[in-house]
Amino acid sequence: MASTATDNTVFPHGSPRDSGHIPGAVMIPNESIGTEQPEKLPDFNQVILIYCRSGNRSKQASQKLADMGYTHIYEFGGIMDWNGEIVTSE
Repeated sequence: MASTATDNTVFPHGSPRDSGHIPGAVMIPNESIGTEQPEKLPDFNQVILIYCRSGNRSKQASQKLADMGYTHIYEFGGIMDWNGEIVTSE
C-alpha cells in the first residue's frame, strides 16, 4: 500500500485530530453519508480506500457506499493499521 493518497480516494470519517490522517485524504464524516452520492466521490467505479481511527466507522461507511452502488471499496480498518506517513494537527 502506498504511503500517501494518490489517484485513489482515501478518506477517514472520524476526527482527524484524534489520530491524524493520511496525506491527501478526502475527509467525509461517516455521519454525513446517507443515501445520496457524496459530492467528493463522483465516480461509482473509482477505487476508494476507507479508514477511521479504529475500524468501526470505516465498516459502517463501506457498507453505506456499497449500498449506494460504489463498486471498488477497500476498507482497511483503523489509522493505527497504516504504516505510511500520517499528518497530525500537532
